[in-house]
Amino acid sequence: MAGNWRRFAVLFGATVLLFASIVGVVATVEHDRRCQLSEVRDSPGGESVEYYYSELNAAQQDLFDRMRSNPDRRFEGEACVDGTVRDDDRYYVVEQTRTIVWANPAMLVALAGFVGAVGIISALVRREMRSRPW
Repeated sequence: MAGNWRRFAVLFGATVLLFASIVGVVATVEHDRRCQLSEVRDSPGGESVEYYYSELNAAQQDLFDRMRSNPDRRFEGEACVDGTVRDDDRYYVVEQTRTIVWANPAMLVALAGFVGAVGIISALVRREMRSRPW
């Protein structure tokens, strides 16, 4: 009888760890933002202008100026804009991509907790299934 309670307590603890690690992964996920100038047009081409150069903040203007001087290069940073930027009657289409930073230590701890909880739960379920006479 005491073994049943102990298994239940371990299962309950592993379930709590599982849900806590899911919350931990969501809370600690970090993205890298990269942007690149993909196209320069003389007209908006059916797309709405999302940004005007004069309305960008200083960091966004600096990054946008660097994109114009090196149109084939990808730039990384929080100042990336995504969409069409109008400046001097020209329309610049900027594409942005976001990738997950897998080397974030806090997220790795949460992922390890998730894998551990899944392992504990599956081991307990397997042990319980073996002890049943089917």
